[in-house]
Amino acid sequence: MVRRAGRNPEEIRWILRVHNPLSEERATDPRALLGGTPQQAAEDLPRLRELGIDHVFYDMNHPAHVPIDTQLVLLRRLMRLIKA
Repeated sequence: MVRRAGRNPEEIRWILRVHNPLSEERATDPRALLGGTPQQAAEDLPRLRELGIDHVFYDMNHPAHVPIDTQLVLLRRLMRLIKA
């Protein structure tokens, strides 16, 4: 499909858009992909890399029961875990 569109598959970047909010409380199984605590979300990332996902985008415009300020704090925690 990519080649038919005239694109080089090696140059395509895959972005995963996430609607699952992060939480301060540990999610129980079965848990939504990249949901739960920042630590739980970080545990999902190696599998996404194996699948060829290059970027993850948390869509904070999606209705969630977690205030945006809290989401930003939790995303910062996730970023620190990724960089560690």
